[in-house]
Amino acid sequence: MTTKKEPVHKCCHIIPTFVAAFCMFLAFCYFVNFNSGYLDCYASAYGDEDNTTAYSYQPIFGDFPNVTSEFRGICIGGIFLMLLHMLSTILHCIKPLKGIASLVQCLTHTATWIWFLTATTFRFRWSGRVCSGDFTTEISVRQNETVMFETGYFMKVWILLWWALIPFVCCISCLCCNKGKKTQN
Repeated sequence: MTTKKEPVHKCCHIIPTFVAAFCMFLAFCYFVNFNSGYLDCYASAYGDEDNTTAYSYQPIFGDFPNVTSEFRGICIGGIFLMLLHMLSTILHCIKPLKGIASLVQCLTHTATWIWFLTATTFRFRWSGRVCSGDFTTEISVRQNETVMFETGYFMKVWILLWWALIPFVCCISCLCCNKGKKTQN
């Protein structure tokens, strides 16, 4: 008498996606509130090595974007996108809603790419680098309450990590898709 093995539940592969989205959701919630005690940070949009000053007020001359509000907007956008990622993973486990889940997932992934490119632009342009403390020393960071050292560091590590992981994930996806085609033939 042979016993039939129980198939692995089809939603098992979704659990890591849900956990990762939830962890990023918590991180973005933390950094939205983290900068609330700081003064707003303004820096020149067009700078050079001589123009690395972060201001706590909007100077009346030149183009000085409010980097604090931009970083906060990126974190708020991250919160909503992570909620959509979690929703789409849950919908994938409900058989009648798989079509809706695919639509939500497609829209979420497209919005995530746009959001990710925006986050990369805001963090690594001149004003984002100045307000993140890329040009300051530890002593001047403590003296300047406008520099968002922790948030800038989080965004820098997070963005660079994802830019490094994208090719890896694409290679794994291609291998998995090719493996599925080979087993069908």
